[in-house]
Amino acid sequence: MKSDFQLGNYHVCPQHDKVTYDNEVYKLEPKIMEVLCLLVHCRGEVLSRKEIANRLWPDSVVGLEVVTRAIFELRKVFNDDSKNPQYIETIAKKGYVFIATIDQEKKKLNKVKSKSNKSLFFICTVLIALSVVLVLTLTESTNKQHKAVTNDVVPNYQVSVLSDGQGDIQSAVISKDSSQLIYIQKDQDSANVQLILKNINNHQQTVLLALEQQELRSVITSPNDDRTVYFIRCSSARCEIIKQDVDSSAFEIIYQSTAQLKGISIAPNGKKLAIVLILNGHLKLATLELEGEVKELVHLETSGASYLAKFSQNGTELYFVNNEVKRQTSIQRYNLNSHQSSVVSVKFSRITSLHRESDSSLLVAGKTQGLYAIWRINLLNDEITQVRSMPPSTHAYSLTNKFKSQELFYIQRSSNLDIGSKGLPSNINLSDLNSHANDFNGVWSTKQQALFFISQRTGNYELWRYENATNRKLTDISADSIKRPILNYQQTKIAFIALIDNQLKLVIHDIAKNQSVISQNIDELSYLLSWSRDNESIYLSIKSDNIYDIWQLNLESALSKRILLGAGLIAEENIRDNSIIFADLTSKKVVKKTQQGDIFVIKDFVDIPLVVHPHSVKINDEKIYYVRNKPAANEVISEPLYSHQPNTSPQQLFTLEKNSYVTDLGIDKQAYVIYDYTSSKSSKMMLVEAVRE
Repeated sequence: MKSDFQLGNYHVCPQHDKVTYDNEVYKLEPKIMEVLCLLVHCRGEVLSRKEIANRLWPDSVVGLEVVTRAIFELRKVFNDDSKNPQYIETIAKKGYVFIATIDQEKKKLNKVKSKSNKSLFFICTVLIALSVVLVLTLTESTNKQHKAVTNDVVPNYQVSVLSDGQGDIQSAVISKDSSQLIYIQKDQDSANVQLILKNINNHQQTVLLALEQQELRSVITSPNDDRTVYFIRCSSARCEIIKQDVDSSAFEIIYQSTAQLKGISIAPNGKKLAIVLILNGHLKLATLELEGEVKELVHLETSGASYLAKFSQNGTELYFVNNEVKRQTSIQRYNLNSHQSSVVSVKFSRITSLHRESDSSLLVAGKTQGLYAIWRINLLNDEITQVRSMPPSTHAYSLTNKFKSQELFYIQRSSNLDIGSKGLPSNINLSDLNSHANDFNGVWSTKQQALFFISQRTGNYELWRYENATNRKLTDISADSIKRPILNYQQTKIAFIALIDNQLKLVIHDIAKNQSVISQNIDELSYLLSWSRDNESIYLSIKSDNIYDIWQLNLESALSKRILLGAGLIAEENIRDNSIIFADLTSKKVVKKTQQGDIFVIKDFVDIPLVVHPHSVKINDEKIYYVRNKPAANEVISEPLYSHQPNTSPQQLFTLEKNSYVTDLGIDKQAYVIYDYTSSKSSKMMLVEAVRE
């Protein structure tokens, strides 16, 4: 089979060993393409691995693992689930069968046989021509400021996928001539990490460095020589900045520190590094001179958390992202001579990558105008234009760009969080709830018999409700993020903290009225724990020097007061005696505090490997539920809250996968647990190339 054909939205080109989907190009090895074409040619016929190898390579000694790998790679390209296949089905102990519909490539234009068809064709042609004129007019207006770069021609773009998405690619850099990649890849199933050199033209890979139980971060190349790389290597005790020659593998440690080094970038002249590191729990910036014998960091005075530092073209300034204490995200410019910072833009949130394109423009991977995408900021007039859109749950990292060749390179990371449960009523099937975007932070309402959860399926985060096998969006706030919501005791209202336009806000949603009210702004990142019994206040946990403190926020007056130090996870009013039950994180105990101020220890977790995060411990019906960390899995445990009760021994209720994140525990006729888990995750290196026609 040599001619092109369609598999759904995938266009397969056997002669060029590539598959195209939505302008993204997946380049296949010749043997993998041969396996695909054979399966398509024998559609409906079950072929064993041995039969596939014999048909394709009868005169060659080829192991059957080649066929297995080919099937594995094809399923990744077509996003095909082996348990619920749409293209290649595995027949147990027999082989593989192709089950999808095949469409041979059709001619772009058919002959018009009748006069009426000719008239219709003429009308359509006129309409298309008018549309093209309108689009070109709008495009010319939108891209007016970029004409000097694009030579008055707006290019089309072709996307090449330069990796298979199998490993977790954490950092990458592309050479100036786009012939090679150097990247850091972590094995998703182990603690192994590698520094890899890849030839883009022939797909050959060379492992430059392989480590276990260590971290590699932030690989960059020298601006003067693509064969010289810098990267961060960290162990449990210290971090080092390494300079390595790609050809000889010779390396030297140019700086080491006990502080956590998170990222580096290099000045255009190759004489200075900008470093992102953690100081006193915050991301901070520093510089390091590469010339001279003494290597000392120069710390920059920036407030809040600062990261993603990039040098200006002349090397005298740093562009970086800054998160202030109140969670305001801004892009700032730091002058290395005057040591002064100035704000460039406050229009973005959730910024994942920053690239200095020229002295008059920046590329930003982030969210603005309610949409996450790759954007261009014109530094002369603060205008923002979209360069490339991104689907939900997908973000761009290691962003670089070449204006002359019109190439854009980045790492595309995609993940999909789903909600799972155990113990809910048998008629609840959460497979109807989960989408291809992030769905998480589920909370079960026993009175409503509904699940309230957060979803990103619309591109922004919103509160949703799942009931009777139907999903319904409850809010329209276009949030950047939403923390785990809490139901009041009557289960008539639900509250959550959302990041909206770079501001944390407390949102109260009335379930009966299906109406949301933004109660007030929140200055610090907080976790909601519970409502008061009278619905007049909310208990929340706020990070401090004492780990976490519990505060009580009055909803009417908007006044808050700190009521407990070094506490978190639980803050719940006990209706029996108006006491407060809370978790003392310092001593790892569950404690009851009476109105008179007396303290009683209810449960001691000192000798229990407790999974510690908000809502992983819950009190219900005089029982305490918690998650116990085991080497192979997590266990949901229940036991009586008070030791004088009968049957006080712990009872194991459920076993969960290690990557599960519990969001709700409780009783609905029987015990239940609701948790988040990662259903899919991938990172791919993408090269977007301008194609001039």
